[in-house]
Amino acid sequence: MRMAYIEEIRRMNFRLIPPDINFSNRSFTCENGAIRTGLSPVFELSNRTIDSILQARKTKPFSDLFDFIQRTRAGAKEAEHLIKAGALASIHHSAPQLLLLTKIYYKNQRKSALTKYIAADTVLQPFNDFQKIINEMEMLDFAVTNHPLTLFKDHIPLQNMTSSTKFESHKNKRIKFCGWLVTSRRVHTSNNQYMKFLTLEDQFGLCEAVLFPAVYAKYGHLIRSHGPYIVSGRVQSRLPGEANLIVEKLELVEMNKQEIESLLQKKQVKMYESVQHSAIPTGTACAAARSATGLLIRAYS
Repeated sequence: MRMAYIEEIRRMNFRLIPPDINFSNRSFTCENGAIRTGLSPVFELSNRTIDSILQARKTKPFSDLFDFIQRTRAGAKEAEHLIKAGALASIHHSAPQLLLLTKIYYKNQRKSALTKYIAADTVLQPFNDFQKIINEMEMLDFAVTNHPLTLFKDHIPLQNMTSSTKFESHKNKRIKFCGWLVTSRRVHTSNNQYMKFLTLEDQFGLCEAVLFPAVYAKYGHLIRSHGPYIVSGRVQSRLPGEANLIVEKLELVEMNKQEIESLLQKKQVKMYESVQHSAIPTGTACAAARSATGLLIRAYS
């Protein structure tokens, strides 16, 4: 359910920025009209380390990787997870370089001088956007860089898909829709069967999809991750603005290891163009961002 809040913030056209050891608080905060991700969503980051980060930087900002580790006593795994989440970008622009230094440092009895000597001739380029999205989904359980569907743009026949914004104009028609799983709910029917409600999201909005018992029995085993999923079915709209999709078929879009590695090797990636939203008036941007930040804080508390 938390991811639903993240994607709602994205649709409201607020810029979500990664966590950072020098700027993030424990939870989400408003920062110059954007929403800064807090430290608490980072996978397996202990409260002790979060407290250490917040306390240590009161004296002065962290200047480099070794300064950060020595002053917070963060563990190797915690340091790696923070790096992959983008949280050390303020001290070094290349996360792969930081990951290399971290591995060398912890394997050599935490000797910073030796680590610098070993890695002196190695220069690793920053992650591309595909790599960032994969790391963010792994470390934060949501993507900051861009919508996760951008990972699958070459694997989804978008020309055959109906946008979530077009559902009302396709009432009682059969369509195909591709979306990322935001949340789901399984229901026990009066006939002692199970059905499922899915909230799926493309880059333009949400789709409420309904799997009645027969369809759920056939395809329910595929619903084991965020997806994305291609669902086929009939659009039902009883009230204006409340169209949903009665699912007849569901497919899980997957990539094998070779396809993922191919994406990670790309240096230049043409990301989906963002949907054009009305700009928030400058005078109210910070107030609106603070309100949106409050939603995320409650969701992650």
